[in-house]
Amino acid sequence: MKILKIVKTNLYFINNLKILFLVISIFTYSCDNDDSSYQISLSLSQCSSSSDYINYSGNLYNCGDLMFLQDFSDSNSFYIDYNLINIGIQSWSYNGRLTELILFSEEFNSIDHIPHSISNLNYIELLDLSGKPNTNGNISFLPDNIENLQYLEELYLNNNSMIRLPENIGSLSSLKILWLNNNILEYLPTSICNLDASCEIKLEKNNLCNEFNFSCFENFSNFTWDWQNISNQECR
Repeated sequence: MKILKIVKTNLYFINNLKILFLVISIFTYSCDNDDSSYQISLSLSQCSSSSDYINYSGNLYNCGDLMFLQDFSDSNSFYIDYNLINIGIQSWSYNGRLTELILFSEEFNSIDHIPHSISNLNYIELLDLSGKPNTNGNISFLPDNIENLQYLEELYLNNNSMIRLPENIGSLSSLKILWLNNNILEYLPTSICNLDASCEIKLEKNNLCNEFNFSCFENFSNFTWDWQNISNQECR
């Protein structure tokens, strides 16, 4: 009887150990796959093209959108250690497309470069790349392939060091807001006239001369040249 009792005790102890090990394993797996420790970039190896999708923490993410975020992280040292889906403020559609990306921050002004893979964001509707107020961020230009962002409705680039706009800025047929206050623009492409006349354009505090006060601006309901804090000089 004593031996049987010892055996039962040992079996009970072993079973409890198994249960404890199972609980620890589940907890460890959960922690390893938590967003804070398991970087979504590790899953990019599953992508064979920008049109692929990966499943991460129960949600779908488009590979092309993630590839842009990876390139952005690689190009801007402040974000190098961020989990890609924790960069700025993001909104994703139910089918795994990035629709809003807000990189503006009152505290940080560390965006140095926008990679050419921005063309992957062909479902983006809102893009805020503004620098801090009363400062000039480091963004000096946007890649020319921004014309691929055909769903883009709001583009904010205030408080940067923009020296030019892409020649094809007018190809953004869905654009409703274009804010460029407090930059160092000295040139505007004529394609800006191709934007919808309801588009709200802000150009205060730039270095544009009168030559770029295009006659088409009279057709824009939310643009008045007289309100702009722009040099009144003639172009050189």
